[in-house]
Amino acid sequence: MNIQFISRLFEVLNTHQKLRIIIFGVFVLIIMFLETFSLGMFYPFLQSVTNSEIDSRVKEILININNHLNLSMNIQLTALSLFAFLIVIKNLFFFYFEYWQMNFIRDLKVNLKSKMLKKHFEDDYEKISNIKTSTYVRDFSSTIEAFLKVLQNGMRLIVEFFVFLGLLGLLLLIQSNQTLFLMGSIGLIALLFSLIVKNILKKYGAKNMLLNSRTLGKLLDILNSTKEIIMFKKSDVFIKQYKNLEFKNLNLVRNAGIIQKLPKFFFEILVVLSFTFYVFFVNLNNQNISQLIPQLGIFFLALIRILPAITKILFYSLKLKFGEVASLKIADDIKTLNEILSKKTTYQKISFKNSLELKNISFKYKNRGNMVLDNLNLVINKGDSLGIVGVSGSGKSTLVDIISGLLEPSKGEIVLDKKNIQKLKSTNWLDKIGYLPQENKLLDESILINITLEYDIEKINYDLLEEVCHKTGLDNLINNLEQKYDTKVGENGFGLSGGEKQRIGIARLLYAKKEILIFDESTSNLDEINKKKFIETVNNLSLDNTIIIISHDNEVTKGCNKRYQIKDAKLINPF
Repeated sequence: MNIQFISRLFEVLNTHQKLRIIIFGVFVLIIMFLETFSLGMFYPFLQSVTNSEIDSRVKEILININNHLNLSMNIQLTALSLFAFLIVIKNLFFFYFEYWQMNFIRDLKVNLKSKMLKKHFEDDYEKISNIKTSTYVRDFSSTIEAFLKVLQNGMRLIVEFFVFLGLLGLLLLIQSNQTLFLMGSIGLIALLFSLIVKNILKKYGAKNMLLNSRTLGKLLDILNSTKEIIMFKKSDVFIKQYKNLEFKNLNLVRNAGIIQKLPKFFFEILVVLSFTFYVFFVNLNNQNISQLIPQLGIFFLALIRILPAITKILFYSLKLKFGEVASLKIADDIKTLNEILSKKTTYQKISFKNSLELKNISFKYKNRGNMVLDNLNLVINKGDSLGIVGVSGSGKSTLVDIISGLLEPSKGEIVLDKKNIQKLKSTNWLDKIGYLPQENKLLDESILINITLEYDIEKINYDLLEEVCHKTGLDNLINNLEQKYDTKVGENGFGLSGGEKQRIGIARLLYAKKEILIFDESTSNLDEINKKKFIETVNNLSLDNTIIIISHDNEVTKGCNKRYQIKDAKLINPF
């Protein structure tokens, strides 16, 4: 774990979270003290039990404690009592520390997911439109989880490292030669092992991210194509594809897990063999083992704690390598968000009083070579009902995105009420735009929430709600429902017809008091009867709003006072 990687991780944290990391550092020092001194107090107890000579300084400390607390105990019981007391305090503190750490990770997880959503909405629209849904799902789930695991493992590594240092210092005071030999052997092996496998685990981490994205993508494809898969009787084919991807991913995770656990088995064998050989060596040299019981006892107890610490230090360091790619991905995303927010200025307030004019507008997507719109001119007057037709892929939706301010033209000018507007996105223009796509996306919530997009009931304007439902003809549907506005619509409006979904979409636009209503292929999924009802509703709305209708169907735009066709990247008028 190099300094550059650590600094990248710290970029993700805000000021409050960095302060909590400092508090964590203080906790680590307390843990090191408690671990070392609790075990250290057991050594004079063993010495007193075996009638071995107790260090004069330790003996003096125990006598002073006994006298200060007015205890009528011998040194043996004083040492044992102090050992027990420190063990109790240590475990109580450890419990609190785990609780604190879980709270820290919980708060960080919520904060990170909120920031990732914020980045999604603040980032360049063209850029986010080209990112697969499976990639977003992966980043919101497994990638953030991988980052948090890296942070947790890093924190645990630091705890175990300082505990190791404290206990190592204790053992060096008691058995310096044996400690140096054993720890030197373990350290050398751990270093060699880490150097060999760290790049392997980093590659595994990168492959894991890729396979996670592909697996999620395949699952989304299957769920979104359920009807077609059933009709073609191809469920076994798709299940096999998903199973193969999942197997590859889990196989990779298994291999990484085995590598990370290898040190534990090796170090345990090494320590036990070293301890056994040392006892044999003492016997061969005709030394009295009973005199070494205090040293051997404390050495053995310390190793019981040190061995897991060394194993965990190596294990966590290897886990950091496995999660490095995912962590850097999160760090890059948060850095991008911070850069966007730092450049963001206060929205320029504008109004739409007379007209919006597009002058010599051209547009080309960054990942395509051809112009989607070429030298296009268009005037939209307030109160217009504008119809734009064209074949699929002709640039109709791109034109709408430019009018909405979601996309910036590659060339040309946007003029609002005779004033040149450089960037519509930097204004409050989007507050005036209402957009209804081909398939209106409904939340798995009540009709009330789907129209108002508001969860706080006190903020809902019920008079306006009833007015827009009457305008869109939704009042007939709602009055026939047992729970009225509180009726759940199901996932993506499962229980509603196509026409009812679109009416909820129109009601949503009217409730938000949008001035310009854009209907993008909004009748494509409707039957003839619902299409006629929809067109009638939209035509009635044109009395109070500016309407833009995008369609491949000429019939849909017949009621518009202006009609255009997009062909070969040009806007043709008259239609």
